[in-house]
Amino acid sequence: MAAVVTTLFNVRSAGKQANASTEKWQMPSFDQDAVNDAADGTDDVAGYNEGFEQGRQEAQQLLTADAERLQQLVRSMTAPAELLSSDIRDELLATAFAVAKLILQREIAQSPEDFKVLIDEAIAALPVAQGEVKIALHPDDIALLATDESTDAQPLSIVPDADISRGSCRVSRDASVVQGGIDGLIQQLASKHTAQ
Repeated sequence: MAAVVTTLFNVRSAGKQANASTEKWQMPSFDQDAVNDAADGTDDVAGYNEGFEQGRQEAQQLLTADAERLQQLVRSMTAPAELLSSDIRDELLATAFAVAKLILQREIAQSPEDFKVLIDEAIAALPVAQGEVKIALHPDDIALLATDESTDAQPLSIVPDADISRGSCRVSRDASVVQGGIDGLIQQLASKHTAQ
């Protein structure tokens, strides 16, 4: 029991010494204008609004930059596709015209009357003038024409030309020249489809 009394005594005397060593707390002084501004919140609201506006402008600039980068990305991705589709379209047209030319050449070989019609159309496309009509044909196509040397009483001259493809002709009078036959048909088709 003596130990308990001694411990209580030590605790009480420590508390008295602590009270004696503490000083009275003094309240700091504040600038009255700062206290009034803080009380009504004027500086806080103005600062908040200024910071908010600055943040909004920065966010707008970032969004604008991101939108521009996105548009550039989309343009860079679609441009090759447009070029590719244009190239594919051109290749498909060239293939279709080559197939059509082969089919027409075969038809003309089997039906010389159709070849004569194509030559007559080329002659009719020449401007009206006087003079001899020269028809340049592939040497193998000359046999397809009948021995009739004139169409509508026009003087004709048939000239073999190995540079002209089978089923086609080059009709000329003076300075006027018309590509006829299969090549003429293919050129007409190509001009219609490439103009679109």
